Amino acid sequence: MLVRGLEGMMARFLSKPVPHEEAARFIAHKPVAVREVFDRMLPEIRMRAFTITGVESAAVLQAVRNRIAELPRGGDWDEIKRDVADGISPWIADPSDKEGADRAMRQCMRRAEVLLRHHGFQAYQATQYEVLQEVVADFPYWKYQTVGDERVRDSHAALDGLVLPANHPFWTRHYPPWDWGCRCQVVAVSHWDYERIQRGEAQGRTLSPAQERLLMERGELDDGAGHFVNVQAPVERETTEEGKRKAYQWHPGELRLPVEDIRARYDERTWGAFEHWAKRTEVEDVSLWDWLHGEPILRASVLGRAHPLSRVAVVDAGKPLTRTAKRALEEMDKVVDGVPGPLEIGFTKQGAYGRYRDGRIWVREDGPWPRMTLGHEVGHHVYEKALKTADLSELMRAIDESQAVKDLALSSLSAEKKARMLSKPEKFARAYAQYMGERIDSQAWKEDITNMSMSNEWFRVWGKSDFASISSAMESALKKAGLL
Repeated sequence: MLVRGLEGMMARFLSKPVPHEEAARFIAHKPVAVREVFDRMLPEIRMRAFTITGVESAAVLQAVRNRIAELPRGGDWDEIKRDVADGISPWIADPSDKEGADRAMRQCMRRAEVLLRHHGFQAYQATQYEVLQEVVADFPYWKYQTVGDERVRDSHAALDGLVLPANHPFWTRHYPPWDWGCRCQVVAVSHWDYERIQRGEAQGRTLSPAQERLLMERGELDDGAGHFVNVQAPVERETTEEGKRKAYQWHPGELRLPVEDIRARYDERTWGAFEHWAKRTEVEDVSLWDWLHGEPILRASVLGRAHPLSRVAVVDAGKPLTRTAKRALEEMDKVVDGVPGPLEIGFTKQGAYGRYRDGRIWVREDGPWPRMTLGHEVGHHVYEKALKTADLSELMRAIDESQAVKDLALSSLSAEKKARMLSKPEKFARAYAQYMGERIDSQAWKEDITNMSMSNEWFRVWGKSDFASISSAMESALKKAGLL
């Protein structure tokens, strides 16, 4: 049932986006690389990265990657396609060719469609591959399927319906998308269905030993009627080592291949040269070498790069609160993937416990709960820079249905204060701060929450059970924004 569900999901993806968080994260976590860097990567590493031929701006690549990542989250196909086309147009179209402006935009739109289909479909296929691996004991065969329209290439159409064991070496080079623009897919087949296909009682085709040998040795498929079709993968069609190294290669099973396993495939000289280069080459904000060994890139939200909180600028006033603030930011960094920067934090001797305005936070030096105050103001920043126009209906519903908010609405606070405390930005900021406080393993944060609940500012926090549904909704919102 799970496999059939994924099959249907991927078929629908070809005409409209289907929400799928794992697929979105697959795209968003690809490090961007300009073409020169991309081409020097080893094939097993290149398939994990993101590039666009002709685009030499890392910022543009990041923006395009992030926009495409919104597709599996349910983003509008046409809107994302237009945004991607606009983003790449300065690199693809000739601005001096006024007469060819329309032609250039059509070219950019076609390019954008290819990028959406390729990276979006690749993400779905990577997710499906993991599911197929989990059920391989019950479904030990895989069947190749095309979309079945007039755009399917001859080499792909020839494979339609082909059934081979899931562990057959054929899938190493031909697991979709095994070439640019490939829209094919793999469907799991049980042993019982495989026998029905062999008897001609179900759709599909199996190969004789001679046909299988021809396929693996020469890359040709005998259609049974005396016609032979070349179905070689791009890397198999290349005749030079340089061509093979640069050829498109894709297999989801190698996306998580450990570095040491990749190293074992190369001779000492080749690997040594790659290691030397990788240590000196950056992908976003870390070296390629460090990224391969688990160092995360600075994750990007839909609206821009996410900066680690531990790197946020804190104005050093030489006071104990400076150390407290830096420590709190480091602790918050362990919960989320950063904030949309830039952000700066300073201190004040008077006024409200905390204030936020356009990327700048002020925290009062003598405030009674400095960590929660800081978390609250960071929440305002996250809301303003990343989530102001996002769909937060699930989170707001959970907040409005909580007992704490109901008590606040019936309290004797002034109408003005109630209106401010019940505004969308304020509710989000309070929930963000408590989400941090509950997930950070620190007694100091827990004491801040307790002190707030026992003060005349009790309405700023929720009880633990009252906050459970809010916490879950907050987690979902931050994941969708690429901040978790």
